Amino acid sequence: MENRNLRAAGATLTLLLGASSLLLLASPEARSETPTHTKTARAARRPPGVPSPGSPARAVSPSTARVLAPSLPATASRGAPVHAAARAHAETPREKPATRATLQKKAAARGPLTAAELAEVRDRLALSDSRARAAALREVRDRGNGQLDPEVRALLASKTSDYSTRRLAAQVLAVGDANGNRAALEPFKNDPDAVVRINVAFGLARAGDDAAQAWLLRLLTASRALSPTLAPFVESALESPDLTSVAVLDHYRAIAANPSLDPAARDRAARILASKLGPR
Repeated sequence: MENRNLRAAGATLTLLLGASSLLLLASPEARSETPTHTKTARAARRPPGVPSPGSPARAVSPSTARVLAPSLPATASRGAPVHAAARAHAETPREKPATRATLQKKAAARGPLTAAELAEVRDRLALSDSRARAAALREVRDRGNGQLDPEVRALLASKTSDYSTRRLAAQVLAVGDANGNRAALEPFKNDPDAVVRINVAFGLARAGDDAAQAWLLRLLTASRALSPTLAPFVESALESPDLTSVAVLDHYRAIAANPSLDPAARDRAARILASKLGPR
């Protein structure tokens, strides 16, 4: 890619995610998701995985990928350079990102939360222990049916929630009843945290928000140039059958009809397009 195009992509990614958030997509090794008392107040306010402004920019951190995974499922990176830690993380079977279909299969296999489990998970969502709360949110994400959405919305909106909690809360609402949660997601589409913004955008896009779908398309273009480990997550989000704006459909039509592209890529785009246009 020519330098001017790379600079343009960088400017676009910065505009979409914010200058400080750009580092979140290009951080070095994964960092703890919970700030410790040894960090400065400024560092404690940064999202996990975000280095200081002077730190070198690299690939998206494994911790960030792990939070993004369920709502922005990953596909294999197509020859793009990937940070070794991120690649190792992605290749670990138990850590592979889950698509919405995978989450639905998991929920179907275990069944919905029983009344007793529902009460237990509700109690864990109220705990001050961020790890226990995160585990409860994942349980809601995988097996919930919307019964705990009010509690999840409150966690997303709470000013006392840590980054991991807010990211997971946005994720739960985005992959669940997106239409029912649209009003709860709307206020956070310009959230200071980039991961929250991406998860919120996916939820709004699933709810039929054309602007959110267009934003994800722009993010895909910019991230392909500057954050190859983020691009597959965004690409897979755009592949969701729920995203059927004119811009998204035209995106896949152009790929499917481009004779200069690999036939496999064209066939894949045609299948994605068919899933978006087919019966629901």
